[in-house]
Amino acid sequence: MASLRPFKAGDLKALINTWNQSLVADPINEQRFVSNIVGDPAMEPRGLPVIVDEKGLVIAFAYATVSYPRSKSMESTQRAVGWLNAIGVRPDKRRMGYGLQCIQAVRDYLASYDCQSLSVAAFAPKYIMPGVDAEAYPEAPKFFQKMGFEPRAEVVSMQANLRTFQVPPEIAEQEAAANSRGIIIEAMSGEFLVSLLEFIHHDLGTQADHVIRQALGHGRNIQQIFVARDANDVIGYCMYGIYDGNPERFGPFGVRSDQRGRHLGKILLYRCMQAMKENGLLTVWFKSTTENSTAWHLYHRAGFRNIRRFSTFVKKL
Repeated sequence: MASLRPFKAGDLKALINTWNQSLVADPINEQRFVSNIVGDPAMEPRGLPVIVDEKGLVIAFAYATVSYPRSKSMESTQRAVGWLNAIGVRPDKRRMGYGLQCIQAVRDYLASYDCQSLSVAAFAPKYIMPGVDAEAYPEAPKFFQKMGFEPRAEVVSMQANLRTFQVPPEIAEQEAAANSRGIIIEAMSGEFLVSLLEFIHHDLGTQADHVIRQALGHGRNIQQIFVARDANDVIGYCMYGIYDGNPERFGPFGVRSDQRGRHLGKILLYRCMQAMKENGLLTVWFKSTTENSTAWHLYHRAGFRNIRRFSTFVKKL
């Protein structure tokens, strides 16, 4: 008989096997699972319910985490937000209610934190997928809507070919103009890390702050971070190979609100892509942006093209 319980020691290989059978477009290995899930400070075994059969094999699972809008402290006055980062059911065990049981277990877990909502994938501090890929998983949207989730928005993943990438001449001109205003654009050094973290926390929010602090804690190469600074104040940044250690992954990326429209984001993007090419990387990609947004057009002009499309879903709790 199948039983539902929190993830525990001895489940790892069986869970990864079921993950890779069910999430065929987003497979994972033990190293990435340990780094991105077990190593995530937000991970709790209660937030990773599994259904196992009488042999101990994992039939189904869900993975959820909790975050706070401004503070991870339990004393925060703002209610927590729940994130469903992944869910999977072994193909031969579908339509038997196991997915529903996992969702209910996640809801029970989130209830202990008084969460106000549950978002499917979306933009948790260390998200795995930015939503539901209906092309890869055509049954998923119907499943979530049946569970009472409402569709909210669509995002796309993009990728560019670095082998044919070239920095256009106007980038040097725009950087020279920024320099004339006293703005320096360069690879990160330890001298300005505090300023970078303050900028990210205050202008981009705690999720971006979480990403950069965790990456630094893992010893990522800070020279893969590019910053725009006005004297000692960091006013923009972008990075590659930092988020989860994948060298071709770009982002996060941001410019202080009062400095936008001055080409700083464009300069940072092209400087970063050139550095990636010089380091022998062949492609650059990132997981999500809104199609036809200002950022999307910036990426498109730099040679990025859509490679996947995701829908986000939210359920009030």
